[in-house]
Amino acid sequence: MFTGIVEEIGAIRAIERGERLARLEVEARITLDGVDIGGSVAVNGVCLTVIERRPSGFVFEIGPETLSRTALGRLTAGDSVNLERPCVSAAPWAAIWSWGTSTVWEPWTP
Repeated sequence: MFTGIVEEIGAIRAIERGERLARLEVEARITLDGVDIGGSVAVNGVCLTVIERRPSGFVFEIGPETLSRTALGRLTAGDSVNLERPCVSAAPWAAIWSWGTSTVWEPWTP
């Protein structure tokens, strides 16, 4: 989950387009803190999973559905992007799923 508050403006270092996927390399400084491989970062509002973490930023892989439904596929090297880390809770919460009008509560298990 994200707040929608941009933490930093990053820059596209490279974008490589394959037949179905794109590989996106983003320069970042502030948002590197606390995000590792497998973690999430919102790039221009789109939640992406980190596949590689570098000292100067992140690498993401973008699938065909995301490429077709967002503007990420139109980015080029040098473009600026909004970056945001996900919300973090200091205490465990119960997991909540909403199905229609009912809510199911399940205990949180680390």
